[in-house]
Amino acid sequence: MARVTNEGLAIMIESLDKKVDGVNIRLDVINGRSFKNSTDIAKMKGQSGVIAFFVSLITSIVGIYFGTKR
Repeated sequence: MARVTNEGLAIMIESLDKKVDGVNIRLDVINGRSFKNSTDIAKMKGQSGVIAFFVSLITSIVGIYFGTKR
């Protein structure tokens, strides 16, 4: 069985720390993108709700106008 020295352990831990830092940076980028995507989706849903409100309002006004005109 091979002996593991403190120096060998230090080298392994240091390389592992570098890998973990790289993964964390990548996760931050991915999380930032998904947060941006979710806020963009929320904006689109809000805009479609406003558009639907105005379309229904205009439709109601036109319906009331032509309904009372007869």
